[in-house]
Amino acid sequence: MAKSTIDELIGHEGTTADNVGEKVLRVAAERPAPAGHVLTVQAEIEGIKLLPVLDAVLQAWSEAGIQLLSLGAYLEAAGTSSLPRHRTAVDRVAGRDASLAVQGPEFLPRLAAACA
Repeated sequence: MAKSTIDELIGHEGTTADNVGEKVLRVAAERPAPAGHVLTVQAEIEGIKLLPVLDAVLQAWSEAGIQLLSLGAYLEAAGTSSLPRHRTAVDRVAGRDASLAVQGPEFLPRLAAACA
């Protein structure tokens, strides 16, 4: 799920528009991230075509007590010294016709450790 938006999951591993919300919730629960998960939302897809799915996912997380916030609020709360630093890379992602910007290798790991 790390390199996918909700609509990009559809059509892979039996995922359909009817069960994609459950998949997002299951994968996020099965793979807890120490610093949380980032959900990319595209206004033209999740905000229109898949709005009921997005609403259900956000409602489930809210009911589970999971804090939902913007990346700006997350950065303000976390501080930059505790965040990993990675280069941006270009790569192919299954199910996409074009190359995408993806998380590349970590850089400045010693600086991150010194700032912690």
